[in-house]
Amino acid sequence: MGQEIWIVAICLIALVILVNLGLFAALRSHGISNQYEPLVRALKRARSPWQEEEKQINELAKRVADLHSTAPPEELKKESPDTG
Repeated sequence: MGQEIWIVAICLIALVILVNLGLFAALRSHGISNQYEPLVRALKRARSPWQEEEKQINELAKRVADLHSTAPPEELKKESPDTG
């Protein structure tokens, strides 16, 4: 019975060592930054969930302001002859 316990313990230790070596090899081949990229993106999105939408709204507001600044004044519209 004592010998069986030692065999099980050695197998468990070997399993733990093999798993750790496999994780280490995967970490070296893929790099640490690739593994944390999804987490970093999720944290940025959690901090400001509407960042993309705010950028789009700001761009739209800027374009509308540009249109208003380049539109002809109301006085010129009144002075132009009617073609009707």
